[in-house]
Parts: sequence; C-alpha cells; structure tokens
Amino acid sequence: NPSYVATHPALSIVYALDEQEDAGTVYAYRVESRNAQVQLELFDSCASLGACCAHVAVDPSGQYLAASNYAGGPVTIVPLEASSGKFRQPEALVPSPPKQAFPGPIPSRQDRPHPHQTIFLEGSIAGGLLMATMDLGQDRVEFWRCEQGAKSTTTSVGAFYLTPGCGPRHAVHSAEHHPGWLFVACELSSTLAVCQIDAVEGTGHVVQESRIGPARGTSAWAAAAIVLDKRGERIYCSTRCEDGAGEGALSVFRVLQGASGQRSVECFQTIGTGGGCPREIAISPCGSSLLVCHQDSMPFISCFSIDSSSG
Repeated sequence: NPSYVATHPALSIVYALDEQEDAGTVYAYRVESRNAQVQLELFDSCASLGACCAHVAVDPSGQYLAASNYAGGPVTIVPLEASSGKFRQPEALVPSPPKQAFPGPIPSRQDRPHPHQTIFLEGSIAGGLLMATMDLGQDRVEFWRCEQGAKSTTTSVGAFYLTPGCGPRHAVHSAEHHPGWLFVACELSSTLAVCQIDAVEGTGHVVQESRIGPARGTSAWAAAAIVLDKRGERIYCSTRCEDGAGEGALSVFRVLQGASGQRSVECFQTIGTGGGCPREIAISPCGSSLLVCHQDSMPFISCFSIDSSSG
C-alpha cells in the first residue's frame, strides 16, 4: 500500500511507504532506464517504527528522510548515505507533551496523536535542519531541530496549537517568498490556516482561516492536499466530499502581503476535480499544469491548465 512517495534531490531514487496497520516500512527504489522503458529496482528498506505511515519527505540536501506514522506516531528520522541513498539507523522522535487530553473535539479522528505530514523547512539554520509536523489528532504543529554531524540528533523545540477540531493535515512553506509563514491545510474543518511562525523558537499562531472547497451544504468536506506555486503567489488545495456523494473540488488562493509584511489569502476560484476523493495534487515543473490524483474513481488523474497571468 504505497500511500506516499518522495524523490531524492540528487540521485535517481524514489522512496515509497508501505502503510500497514501494524508496522510500516519505507522502501528505496533505483530509477533506471532499460530498453527505452523506466524501471524501478528495489535496493533497500527500513522500518518506519510505527503504524499507518502516511507521509515521507526527503530534505533538500538528500541527507535525511522523515516518515510520519499516522496511528499514534512516532515521527521517524532516517539518515541517508550520501553516495548511495541507502538507509542508516532510523530514530523515533520524542514529541513535546500534549497540551490537551484525548479525545479531542472530534473523538472519532482525534483519539490520540496523528502526525499526518512532516516537512523540512526551507532556509534551515546553519549546521542543522528545521522540520515541522502537522498533527491532526492534537490540532498542533510541532517543530524539530536536527543537528547534523558525526552523530546527528533531532529534538523537539516546541509546538503551537490551531483551532480546536480543525485537524491540520498538510502544509507548505517558502523561505524565499514567505519567510516566517506556514500555510496549513486543515482536513477536519476544510480550512486553510495562515500561520506566523518562529521555527527556531518553536512558536507560532494562526492569523487567518479561509474556507477550502464549496460553501457548506448537506455534504461534509475534508481538505486533502496543498501546493504553492514557484513564485509564491498562488496556493492550490484539494478537498474531498466525505459522504461519497460527488466529485472533489480544487480551490485556488491568492497570497497577499500587507505593508507590514503580514500574509493573508483570498480564494478566487473553486472548481470540480472531475473525480472522487482527490488526494494528492502537483504542479508540473514548467508551472503550466496541475495534476489531481483521485483515489476512488476514474479518471485517476485529472490535468488542469494554469493561466500564466491569473493562476
């Protein structure tokens, strides 16, 4: 059950998760071209050290991989060999103590910690890396500091909480365009949270929340994926119709910057994705197209053209 994949930034390697309810595994594949065909060759694997592993990410330098185990944690950091991309010894990270008791406002989904995604923050500190984990079960974002060296160590530096019951799922960050800001897609409330952060100090707060998807009606909507364009001007979010009654939706937001540097977002388009349960979305390398991957229906992938001027 390869629920998520990530590529190595320098080597021809794809890392894929095996999302199992008892114990997850991360696999490493070489990408090779043979007889004019692309083939994957499995060459390494390691335990994710948890169950229902939902997300994997590789840091921009290719030195570390982070795996988020949804069913109670933990977040796992795995050093990668520089020349081969093979796994070294995985480490289960110790989170900061929870601020609130379980279950949360939505008991069926917030019965315990549910780390859904961990990202490496751009523009990390000298001599180390900063990471952020979106914890759906605790409505919080946790920050980690990974000290690089002969024996790397990763520790929590703090966390901040979002609106109770919102369920943060995935996020985007850009040190180039929006330093000190994190944009979080919250699954349970189907909202986009604009957060001002200090990842070094492990602090943050929500400054704005905006609806993702159609206006509320008889159907329940759940935010899924989020991407930021290369210019840092537009955010795209997918949302799923939870009762299975119809197609998913894609919302497009302008990212606005105030005179004081304050960030906000404005939704200017919401359209159907053409299929059910859109999970992941991606912008093409040239920036002219956006791909939507559906879990429950055909077409499995829908392709949208992006207007170069309006987004």
